[in-house]
Amino acid sequence: MTLDTPTLASLTTVAGAAILVSVLLQFAVLPVLNLSPATRDRFGPLIAIVVGVIVVEIATLTVVTGATRQDVGQGLLNGIFAGLAAIGIHDVTSKSLR
Repeated sequence: MTLDTPTLASLTTVAGAAILVSVLLQFAVLPVLNLSPATRDRFGPLIAIVVGVIVVEIATLTVVTGATRQDVGQGLLNGIFAGLAAIGIHDVTSKSLR
């Protein structure tokens, strides 16, 4: 069994975007915002969903030529679920490292 090289099209899936959103949140977005732990717990899920939607929409509009409203809507849903999955990844990894 061989693994394919990830492509930009894989970011339009929930599984592909969730890992990227999780990494972006942990190493780029949250350190720049410099939020307190209480604020991070309160607004972290909302920030994750917004970052997920942005990542998936950029990937969708880059990959799909002549994107329709359905493509954008599907990207919106995938971004929301990718953000929610990134929250789960963060919760599992942060609790296991404590």
